[in-house]
Amino acid sequence: MEGIKLIDNRAPLICDSCEHGKSTRKVIQKEHQTLLARAFGDEVHTNVWGPSPTLSVGKRKYYITFTDDSTCCTHINILFTKDEAFDKYKEYAAWVHTQHGVRIKRLCSDCGGEYTSGAFTWFLKEQGMEHRLTTHNTLQHNGVAESLNRCLIERMRALLHQSGLPPTLWAEALHFVVWVKNQTLTKALGNVTPFEKLTGRKPNIAGVPKWGQCVWVHTNANNKLGVHTELAQWVGYSDDSTHAHCIYWAGMNKVSMERDIKFTPGTNVISVTLSTFSTPTAPALNAPPITPASSITPTAPAPNVPTQVASAP
Repeated sequence: MEGIKLIDNRAPLICDSCEHGKSTRKVIQKEHQTLLARAFGDEVHTNVWGPSPTLSVGKRKYYITFTDDSTCCTHINILFTKDEAFDKYKEYAAWVHTQHGVRIKRLCSDCGGEYTSGAFTWFLKEQGMEHRLTTHNTLQHNGVAESLNRCLIERMRALLHQSGLPPTLWAEALHFVVWVKNQTLTKALGNVTPFEKLTGRKPNIAGVPKWGQCVWVHTNANNKLGVHTELAQWVGYSDDSTHAHCIYWAGMNKVSMERDIKFTPGTNVISVTLSTFSTPTAPALNAPPITPASSITPTAPAPNVPTQVASAP
C-alpha cells in the first residue's frame, strides 16, 4: 500500500462513530451457570404468559408459573387477567409455608407491571423476600421461567395436535404437561424427579392414560330403560377432588370433574391425590376387554345329524 503510513503501537482506538454504528449486545449464556438453590423456597422463578389468541374453556387467556430452583417443581395457575398475578403469588407463598414449613427467600421475575406494582413490592418487603428483576429488554436473564414457557407451549401444542381436540383446551393441556414434568426426570436434577426431590418419594406413573382419549362416563340417568353412560374425552386429573378426572364434553364445549368413568379397552387408570405435585396411587379402574362386533366371525350351525342309538344285544 502506498501513500499512507500504518502505525500499530497497540494503543486502544476509540471511535465515536464506530460505537454508534457497530454496537452489539453482550453475549448471554444459554445454559444456567450457577448452582441450584440449596433448599426448597430459597429461590423461585416466575413468569406470566399471554394473552392467548384463543380463550380457554373457562374464558381465561393468561397463565402464571412458579418454579422452585432447588427442586425444579412447577406450579401453574390459569388467569383471566395479568393483575391476578399478585393474588396467585400470595396463594403460592402461603402453600409453601403451610405445606412445607418454609418461606420464600428470593423471587426472580421480569420487570412486568404485574410484578412491580406498589402492592406487590410492599408485600415482598413486608415478608422479607428479596425481589430479583431482569434488566429491561433482557428476558434471557429470567431464563428458567422463559425456557419453561417454551417447553410447556411446545408440549401443549403436541397434545392438541395428537388428540385432535380444539385449541380451547390449551389450559387443560398445560395442567397435564406440568403434572408430567413434575413426575419425570429433568436435566438440571439428573437421576431424580422434581416430585422425589420435594417429597422424598418416587412417583408412580404406571398406566397414565393417553390425553384426549375417549371414556365412558356414568350419567346417573333416572330412566330405567335409557342408557346410563355417555362418551366423552379424558383431559387430565383434577387437582381439587380425590380420585376425580377432568372430562371434556365436545357437544357442550365444557369440562367437568367426574369419578364414575371407564376407559376404552387396553388402558389402565390410576387415581391421584389433591396436590399438583402428587403421585398416582394404586390402579383404580380398568375397562373390561370388549371384542368389537365387527371382529366376531359367525360360525355355521352344526348339521342336524340324526342320533344313532345302539340296540341291546
